[in-house]
Amino acid sequence: MTRFAPVERRGGFTLLEIEIPTGVMHQIRAHLAFIGHPLAGDALYGGPMLAGLDRHFLHAARLAFAHPDGSRARYESALPPDLAAALAVL
Repeated sequence: MTRFAPVERRGGFTLLEIEIPTGVMHQIRAHLAFIGHPLAGDALYGGPMLAGLDRHFLHAARLAFAHPDGSRARYESALPPDLAAALAVL
């Protein structure tokens, strides 16, 4: 299962917030391509290229999981400079 919601639209692209309760390799990439909206820069799944970006536009901004000790582990990560620059150009 892949849940997604649009956050912002720019230059023909849509920034999404995506949640996967459980995940398998390429899940987000495959699901978005299947519905006709592949990730920007994702050559494997047919995504359009973004000028100045040599990878797909995918970033794990937040991760959370149940820790073995019973607590809930949560981590956040800012958008990396290369993705922020690509977004700024749109």
